[in-house]
Amino acid sequence: MTPRIVALLALLPLGCSLLVHPDTRPSTRDGSVRSAAADEEAYRDAVRDYTYAYVDADGEAPDFAGGLVTIAARHGVADWDAAAGTWIAIGAGLARAQVSSATLADFKRTVGRADPLRTADMQRGFDHGR
Repeated sequence: MTPRIVALLALLPLGCSLLVHPDTRPSTRDGSVRSAAADEEAYRDAVRDYTYAYVDADGEAPDFAGGLVTIAARHGVADWDAAAGTWIAIGAGLARAQVSSATLADFKRTVGRADPLRTADMQRGFDHGR
């Protein structure tokens, strides 16, 4: 991962940091309980924003997954690769970056590994994000 991309990861807006206590629901630093839906939305927003920043910084698609691992860990997502929300958010980030159809196809092929479910979710996020 290039230093420029590492710097982008550090600048991602993370919203509220989660403090996870055994046998309790996640809470924010101020003690309020966050819902699972809010946690999922915060994760999708972070992936969307990372994708946009990555493309805007002219990052290469093969280096992209390293940032997703970091974001997933920060949001408590154990299996980002299997989460449809990841792929939808990537598509939304690509739409926000107004990428060409060739760049979208490149992300589907390289990042999505041409998997039909991943690429369909990316397309759905892209179509919805436009």
